[in-house]
Parts: sequence; C-alpha cells; structure tokens
Amino acid sequence: MNRVAYLVGHHHSPEQINGIDYQILIEADYIVNASENGYSQQAIRSFMEHTMKTAAGI
Repeated sequence: MNRVAYLVGHHHSPEQINGIDYQILIEADYIVNASENGYSQQAIRSFMEHTMKTAAGI
C-alpha cells in the first residue's frame, strides 16, 4: 500500500524513478497525456530518447 501511495504521489516526477513499476507508470502516463493533449512529435521523441527504458516503450 505504501508503494502505491508513493507512485500515485510522484508519477509526475520522472527524475525520481526508482523501480520498474515506477518506470512503467511514467511511460504509460506520458503516452496517455501525449495522446490526449496532442504533444508534438519532437516532444515525444525527446521523451523516448531520455526517459523511456522498457522494451514496450521504445
């Protein structure tokens, strides 16, 4: 329960990633936000190059 609360409270802080569960949450959240808000291709590429680490994300 503590981990879930931590992840929910920090899911907009990619600089604090400290586990695969956190990594997956950051990537999924970004994908949803990019889709819903029409992020530019450059913004998406930058996120992919600097933050995405999972096989599904890249």
